Amino acid sequence: MNYPAVILLILLFVSNAMALDFLYNDKAKFSGIFNILSLCLAVALAYTFDQIKSIMIFLGVAVVIVIAIVLVRWLLRRKLEKKTKIKGETDENN
Repeated sequence: MNYPAVILLILLFVSNAMALDFLYNDKAKFSGIFNILSLCLAVALAYTFDQIKSIMIFLGVAVVIVIAIVLVRWLLRRKLEKKTKIKGETDENN
């Protein structure tokens, strides 16, 4: 029997239950702490089953997607601000 995996699975269940309980009781900070702990436990559990390579590929793709979304939103906001600034200057001149 793989005792470390069983212990990690039980800790993961408890951590998720605590996160849901804190979320229900409007304690978002503690809920976030237990969610982060749950993510760490999930990675540790996957490492015990040699699935860490798949998780790292998935996390890498997710990070690239998040960076792309943030970059696109930043560029669109910058373009909109520039357009608004130019429109405001032309309105003042007329």
